[in-house]
Amino acid sequence: MFRGGSAVEKVTPARAVGVAHVPMDRADRTVPVTVTAPAQARPEQDLPVTLSAPALAGKTAWATVSAVDVGILNITRFPVPDAAKHFFAQRRLGVDARDLYGRVIESFEGEAATLRFGGDMALAALPQARRPTARVLTVDLFSGPVKLDAQGNAKVDVHVPDFNGTLRVSALVFNDEMYGQGSSESILRAPILAEVSAPRALAPGDRSTVTLDLQNYTGAAGEFVVSLETTGPIAVAGEKRTVSLDPEAKTTLSYPLSGTEGFGVGTLRLKVEGGGFAVNREFDVPVRAAWSGIVRSRAQSLDPGATLALGSDLAAGLMPGTVSARLTVTAVPPLPFARALQDLLDYPYGCVEQTTTRGYAALLLDADSARRMGFPGLDEEARRKRLEGAFSRLAALQTENGHFSMWGGNEAAAILTPYIAEFLLGAREAGFAVPEAMLQKTLERLNEDLLTGGVPFYAYDESDHLRFAYSAQAGYVLAKVNRAPLGTLRALYDNERSKSRTGLPLLQLGLALALQGDETRGAKAIAEALAKKDMRPRWLGDYGSEVRDQALMLALLRENGRTGKPQDDRLLALSRDLQARSSERYSWFSTQEQIALARLGKALSNDSAQTFSGQLAIAGETSALSADRLFSRDFGIGDLNAGVRYTPQAEAPVFASVDVAGVPRAAPAPDDKQVSVQRSWYNPDGTAWKPGPLKEGQVLVAALRIEAREAMPDALVVDLLPAGLEVENLNLTDPEQWSDVSIDGTSLGERGDAAQLLHEEYRDDRYVAAVKLYAGQPARLFYLVRAVTPGTYVVPSPQAEDMYRPELRGVGRAVPATVTVVQP
Repeated sequence: MFRGGSAVEKVTPARAVGVAHVPMDRADRTVPVTVTAPAQARPEQDLPVTLSAPALAGKTAWATVSAVDVGILNITRFPVPDAAKHFFAQRRLGVDARDLYGRVIESFEGEAATLRFGGDMALAALPQARRPTARVLTVDLFSGPVKLDAQGNAKVDVHVPDFNGTLRVSALVFNDEMYGQGSSESILRAPILAEVSAPRALAPGDRSTVTLDLQNYTGAAGEFVVSLETTGPIAVAGEKRTVSLDPEAKTTLSYPLSGTEGFGVGTLRLKVEGGGFAVNREFDVPVRAAWSGIVRSRAQSLDPGATLALGSDLAAGLMPGTVSARLTVTAVPPLPFARALQDLLDYPYGCVEQTTTRGYAALLLDADSARRMGFPGLDEEARRKRLEGAFSRLAALQTENGHFSMWGGNEAAAILTPYIAEFLLGAREAGFAVPEAMLQKTLERLNEDLLTGGVPFYAYDESDHLRFAYSAQAGYVLAKVNRAPLGTLRALYDNERSKSRTGLPLLQLGLALALQGDETRGAKAIAEALAKKDMRPRWLGDYGSEVRDQALMLALLRENGRTGKPQDDRLLALSRDLQARSSERYSWFSTQEQIALARLGKALSNDSAQTFSGQLAIAGETSALSADRLFSRDFGIGDLNAGVRYTPQAEAPVFASVDVAGVPRAAPAPDDKQVSVQRSWYNPDGTAWKPGPLKEGQVLVAALRIEAREAMPDALVVDLLPAGLEVENLNLTDPEQWSDVSIDGTSLGERGDAAQLLHEEYRDDRYVAAVKLYAGQPARLFYLVRAVTPGTYVVPSPQAEDMYRPELRGVGRAVPATVTVVQP
């Protein structure tokens, strides 16, 4: 619609543009489908499914069949697939208007109009569970495509696993012009129904209960012999039991279960025999310590012919079943890159930096590089899955402007965008299917920011440095694909380089200049970077550290073919600094430090020419090792107890590093020098809980108070649960329930103001929160726990740390030391 202007009335032209959907009748394009499946069937057999679409008789047509656990469908509200609805649904049209009216029409203050067209309505919110879903076997089966016969019929056998429950069997039928769908339900029930209820996790020393529900569906009364065995770090008490059950009768058996001194996944193996039938099932019970593991590291040089001995003393104070030792011998100064890679692969959390870094670790571990680095690595399928998972997570975290949010939402962590782009480019160069739209959107963001002077970083103390660092790394990443404007890079070096507080941005800028053709400026920038004294403050805001910067600078130089004595001297200095750091009883590295060390380790393994051989003796049995640039080997507690001796054969000294990881037998001592972490328990009415037995089903409120001695913008709080308790999300309960409840001076109805919470997770065995902490200002977090499994359990200590300055950490006191859950 267009309204003309009038010079007399002083009214300028105005217009309005609208789009109306024109519905079309597609009834002639759909066909009825009948799906027939047994109303009741047994698991671990083929489920016969018959499809019938008479309207497609005599036509070439196909069908697909799905059989899905109804429990999953009830949670996700996933409908029966309907191809006709999908292909003939209302679509949002792409509209692009190009004219000059914008220069002459009136401009009014007002709200943006609401768009009322298209078929992209947001999905309804999914229903939320009141607590984490118990571990169960889920079934999602698919078969097809299957060709229909001349009568429009087909028969499909769907093999069903060991599953008891209801399946929705649905079929999607189609040919070139028509679509149809149908569904039915089948109940799967074994002749002997045996379901085990066990705790989601245990800690060594926990005493719990396994409950077995047994029901007789054989159709006749009978006796059933029940045996329950275990493997791994769990133990169950009880002999074989014989029970008599009438048809459809049910009984419940209980067995004492305990966690032994170990780490890993224990397996419950259930066997039930009777009535001519047998049941063999397995259930997993993870066992993890009630406190974190530690790593002890040491490094030394070995002269030719000298012997390095490894014994059980390395594991002193550690739980034997948790001990893992790694010996790495190199011709260059030692770096803990193998330990860094392993820690990254095992890292359990997933902000945008951590997601990228874990993906980077998988990217480094191609088969050839893993072999040269002496690391077991990942097979190609596992590597591909890890990278695809990283791509998917990053795509979900990318904001509209091309940057990425830390945990989700619209607030971007812009300083990480060049790093993410570098990872995506590296993955694409390695042959992985990087989402092109995400990559190009990221590169366009970097290009636009570089041309317009970078991101301002107004909220940071060192905004000038961060702006320069961002632009320098953006320029390096763009230069790798020949997209960095050389004039902009030159201006950045000529006019802005004095703003850099550290050498890494200067190095990245120098490499970018060289890649784009200005070797003169590039060489000068690199020389200045290597000569620059690090002036990094306690917190800079770039997620890095002096170790990260030094290791990454050396890695970038070697990746770009720039080696020499100055770099070798820096490598030796870095190795000495890390050895001094590792000489402490416990040492930690941030994810950024780990990936920088891993990249440097890979670069060193690629360009080192010196080789050595040696002899390895374990329990007196000696084997010769062929000449190589690096030797690495993992050992368990059995090897250390038997004794390990390594003797190098080389013309020059070699360097050995020993990393021993394990879980201490004793709980860590409370430590509040850097961060104070306190956990208290309260009843739902806000009164303090007095330690004593908890009844099964009883709910408590866990209250955490965290106070840092200095600002920690990237704090991570990890609160492990006693094994018999399960965590619940306080936000999913009725808000009115907490409006009058106050804990430690904080109203639970206004708890959102008690901490600057960035992200939180409710896992099977822990509560995790990313929090921004201010010096001297306590933050308070709250969540619910429910007693679910009878037994006596160790209460873990609450912990908090800075994710990128791991030396800043605190350990709270576990009060009480144990908790007991009893039946009502």
